[in-house]
Formats: sequence, structure tokens, C-alpha cells
Amino acid sequence: FWDMDESRDLNFNATVKLPLKATNPKILGPFETVLRCSALDLSHCSGRKDGWTQSIIRIILCAAICLAMLLVCVIQAMEDSKPMSLEWAVGCVLCFMAMHGLGSALCIVSWTRSGFLGRLEESLAGVRAQRGSSDGNGKMSGVYGRMVVGSAVLIATWFLSAMKGILYEEAHYNGSVPFTIGYSVNLSTMYGAAPVIYLAFGIYSSLALIIYTLILTNINREWTSFNDDLAESARLQQLRIPAILENYMSRQSELIRLVKFVNLHMTTFVSISAALAALTSAVGLYWMTGVGDEVSILMRVISCLWMNTGMVLILITLQQPAQTQLQIDRTVQLLLADDFCHNSANSQIWKITQSMVDRARYSSTMMYFLQAFAIDQHFGHKVLVIVPNLGSLLVLIKKMGLV
Repeated sequence: FWDMDESRDLNFNATVKLPLKATNPKILGPFETVLRCSALDLSHCSGRKDGWTQSIIRIILCAAICLAMLLVCVIQAMEDSKPMSLEWAVGCVLCFMAMHGLGSALCIVSWTRSGFLGRLEESLAGVRAQRGSSDGNGKMSGVYGRMVVGSAVLIATWFLSAMKGILYEEAHYNGSVPFTIGYSVNLSTMYGAAPVIYLAFGIYSSLALIIYTLILTNINREWTSFNDDLAESARLQQLRIPAILENYMSRQSELIRLVKFVNLHMTTFVSISAALAALTSAVGLYWMTGVGDEVSILMRVISCLWMNTGMVLILITLQQPAQTQLQIDRTVQLLLADDFCHNSANSQIWKITQSMVDRARYSSTMMYFLQAFAIDQHFGHKVLVIVPNLGSLLVLIKKMGLV
């Protein structure tokens, strides 16, 4: 029995020595092509890779897109409208989501320019090599499908909002007025380019969410696999073998290091996405219910889409880091539930177990919202309780005539 486990452990350790380059997983899968064609991928902007000419063209194109998006955000923020009016609500929703799109675009630029995705793939390959499995992105087709559907809904919502100035410019001022054809060509509409820029907001918001979700999905799958292996070894009483337990300790250490690395690069996006989505959802609720007969049926549909879009963005943004914390805590529960490890007379086994428990409990693996609130399994529910009440408060203020 002991010889069999030792040989198994030797074989397992041998897989760690495989070259990482051959096993590097492609985290983005089919969406890697979308990223390369997005004009925001600056990962190859150096004279050694693309040449200075192509690098300069890429940087200029990226800067032009970001500046155009920034200008639209400024125009939306400076729009003059009566507080708590329908125009104010529509402008706030579009401004918040435009800022979401701009923030997403800047995060994509930062991730690609810093080489974050490439380094993450190398680290993930090392973790999978320790696991001794090469299934990589298997069983991800369902995840990809849901992302395509979600992105299509977000882009379609932006498309409807972008067309408001072309097909139904007057509909949101008077709900009884039917569709009208007409479009003002001035600075506020970016001289006719505003609909295209609005679509860019939707595309880049979707792309950033896809990158973020795929990264944390892969990490959470590695944690789930680690905990499943740990539970199986505990069931077979293999954790009494120091070599096997040390192997798990090494895997846990690499996973925690990977989580910290991701948190360092993703915290800004999480804060931007969750905060702006919460504001969008709250104002979207006010837009749909607080302005009475001023709103046409089509505008109510759009407001409902934005309200639910905000809710979904909150869930997507906060659910993944919460799932990571659940898996880290599950490791502690598995180790504490194994009586032999916890009460072992073997000092080496006891020290390894205690080290793994302490590392899971006290390592700074939490992702923080606005650098102030730790994201755990309860934080997303707290936000979803606050947001509808904030929207209801806006409706109450309007109905009471306080504004």
C-alpha cells in the first residue's frame, strides 16, 4: 500500500517538471479572437513583436476610441435637465452605463498592455501541472454559450438606446407621440457618430465582463478540483501519508498565490462594474415607475431592460469572487473534518494541516469593493437589497413632490 502511494506520488511530482509552454491554457477560448480584433489589445505593442509602425497605429487607434468614449461620457454628464425628470433619469442611466463601457475599455487596455493575461495563463498552467490533469477548458461550451447570449442582450439594449435619437426622439417627451424620423447632427450626437460609440460601449462592456468571468471561472474550477481531490484523499485515508499531504499544501499555496495575483489586477474593474451597475439599476427602477404618464411603452421596455441589466451585472461581478471565498473556506472545513489530520500524533502531519488551515483562514485573498468592503458570499445579496430600496426612495421623493 505504501509503495503504491509513493510511486503514485513520484509520478504526480514528475508531471510538475513538464514545460509550461506546452500546456499553457487559453483562458479566453474563442473570445481571444474577439479581443485581438477589438482595437484595445496592446499586448503586442513593442518594436520587437509588431514593429514600431504597427505598434504606433494600434496605440493611436486605441487612444482615439477611448477619447471618443470619454467625450460621450462628459457630454452625458453635463446634459442640462430638470432633476428627477424623465430626461434626467434617461441621461443618468446612459451616463452610468457609458462610464461602465469606458471603464471596461480602459481595464482591457491595462490587462493587455501589462501582459496580465499571458502571465496568468503561465501560472494557471503550473497549477494544472501540479494537479496532473490536462483537461484545460473542457466543458466550457455551456459557459461560452451563456456569455454570447448575455452579450447579445447588453449590446441590443445599447442599440435600442442609441436609436432613440433617430427613430423616436420625441417619444420620451410625450408618450402619445408616435415614432418620428429625425436626427440632430451636432456635438451632443458626436456629429452623427453617437450610435456607433454607444454600440462600442456595449461591446467593450461585454468583452471586459467575459474576460473577467472566464478568468475567475477557471480559478474557481481549479479550487473545486483541489477540494474534490482533497475530499477523496480524506475518504481513502491517504492524508496520513506526509508526502501526499505536502503535495496538497503545495497546490494550495499556488492557488492562493494565483488568487492574490488576479485580485490585484481585477479589483478596479469589480468596483467600477458593481458601483455603476447598482446606480443604473436604481435609476432604471425610477425611470420605469416614477415618472408616470410621461413614459411611452417603448421607453418603459428600455427602462426595464436597463434595470435588469444592472441587476445582472451586479450578480456577475460579485458572484465569482464570492465563489472563490467559498472554495477557500471549504478547504478549511475538509481539513477540520478529518479527525486523523487534526488529532494526529505525527508532528509533521499536524504541522502541515495547521499550516494549510492558517493559510486558508488568514491569507489576504479577499477582493474588495471600492477598497472598503470585502466581497464574500453575502455581499452581493446586500447590494441587491439596497439597490431596489434606493430606486424606491427616488420614486417616493418624486411622488411626494419634494423635487
